[in-house]
Amino acid sequence: MTRIDSATRKAQITKAAMELLSEGGCKDLVMVKIAERVGVTDAALYKHFKTKNDMLLFMLEHIEATMVTRLIENTKMYPDSEEKLRYVLSYQFNFIQKNKSIPRILFSEALQFKDDKLKSKINNILADYKNYLIEIIQSASEKGNIRADLNPEAVATIFMGMIQSTVISWTLMNYSFPLKDREAVLWEEFSRIIK
Repeated sequence: MTRIDSATRKAQITKAAMELLSEGGCKDLVMVKIAERVGVTDAALYKHFKTKNDMLLFMLEHIEATMVTRLIENTKMYPDSEEKLRYVLSYQFNFIQKNKSIPRILFSEALQFKDDKLKSKINNILADYKNYLIEIIQSASEKGNIRADLNPEAVATIFMGMIQSTVISWTLMNYSFPLKDREAVLWEEFSRIIK
């Protein structure tokens, strides 16, 4: 039997945990269920994560790396700020469509976390994301691509809220529509607001 290295096993555990979160929320995130899904004993999980909170922190670091860091890297190829914003919207919907547990972790389960490290990590992820949006909006405003009288922080909040409310509806409707279907109309209306 081939021995699986720690990084691969952690990735498997994270994937299983995220699947359980997307299916039933935090109540289903128990070590026994995760172990079952991965095909190991729950004792084996504790070799990689001492506590459930350690595992959640690792998951949040994974989300941060794949959602925020990669998003920033990918948008660098767009010199136009408006194109960057359009790409951010598209990237977010694609990313969340493929990772259904993300909205639960960032938007609802986070409120149940009692651990300050977890709350702080989620807050940092959202703050980094918002600050990046503010940079894009300020740049677009300075270049005259959007209205100069807009408050960049308020516009970033509206942009995030547009995504969040769509994703919450999608989650409540049991993922019954592709997020991509809402993207064009949302962008069109948001563009009118900022022009």
